[in-house]
Amino acid sequence: MPIYEYKCVSCCNEFSLYFSSFNTGKVICPSCQSEDIRKLISCLGNVNQRSGETKGSCDSCSSGNCSSCGSES
Repeated sequence: MPIYEYKCVSCCNEFSLYFSSFNTGKVICPSCQSEDIRKLISCLGNVNQRSGETKGSCDSCSSGNCSSCGSES
């Protein structure tokens, strides 16, 4: 299941939600119940199964930016 990260515009609360094909409802802030929500962009890294080495993760470089560290989305 994909995990999506959101930020509430009303109260600035950041939260994550797990989604499945059955979950198609509106996203509501768990803190203030606002529907004024923005989806955040997340960085994902690739793990080399043989060595266990993470490649292209924003955590593995000093810039913290996927376009700079070569992460593939």
